[in-house]
Amino acid sequence: MSSQNSGVAWWRPDGNGPTLRDVTLGEMLDGQAARFAHRPAVFIDEPGRAVHWTYADLKAEVDIVARGLISVGVSRGEHVAVMAQNCAEWVLLEYALAKIGAVLVTVNPALLKDEIGYLLDQGKVGTLIFAPQFRSNDISASLSALMPDLSRETGGAREAETLPNLKRVIAIGAEFPGFAMPFDALREKAERTSEQALVDRQAEVQSGDVLMIQYTSGTTGKPKGAMLTHRSTVNNARLSADRAGFKEDDVLLSAMPLFHTAGCVCNVMTMLAAGGLLITMDSFDPLRMLT
Repeated sequence: MSSQNSGVAWWRPDGNGPTLRDVTLGEMLDGQAARFAHRPAVFIDEPGRAVHWTYADLKAEVDIVARGLISVGVSRGEHVAVMAQNCAEWVLLEYALAKIGAVLVTVNPALLKDEIGYLLDQGKVGTLIFAPQFRSNDISASLSALMPDLSRETGGAREAETLPNLKRVIAIGAEFPGFAMPFDALREKAERTSEQALVDRQAEVQSGDVLMIQYTSGTTGKPKGAMLTHRSTVNNARLSADRAGFKEDDVLLSAMPLFHTAGCVCNVMTMLAAGGLLITMDSFDPLRMLT
């Protein structure tokens, strides 16, 4: 709590709450899946589909995506940008990238061409996973304008002078441009990587490794990437759950976008830490949320 001493404000940290742990996000997911296997973990309401996962279901789906990412060549430490609205794939990617030691770069799907180009270049992004369209923003068209080589069908792989760090592009959704690999293909490609290979890869990840890069809004200059570790985010979530008093029978309805720390850390990871249920939807709609 804050205190006053001779007119000078200072901060005295609260000594209560859980002890900080050196744990990765993948380890926390696996632990909660073992502890709360049959309890509801995630419900995502999207147009045309509703996704329900128990903790056991969530881990199983995450492991498939993680093995698929390994199969297509995503390496440990690689920067992987996710540019999409709240969706089931976003949640899976947050955990799957953590398990394989890749770095999640969160991207606001409302960004326009030049903003996307800056972030992909400055962030040294090796893989981009995106929604082709977000509201009126044609993301596919922006990518085609940024990278002329995408005008031909490449199946998601690329090697070009423009944004040379970007090696692959993967599209979320049933309708995707020919230059991108469909996200659903990761499930098929997962068969090329064994479960043991994922276990071995996950064992290499350390709590001090960077988990994600969150870009500032750039209101006072160019956006800057803030590097957040497994240790900092996992303990942030654990302490938030403790301070809020969340338990395994609690339900959190999240209106926050997952590309923001309030969404992917304070909501997704906090409910994981509590063993509770996270509910979210593709966009903020007060009527849908209240009903």
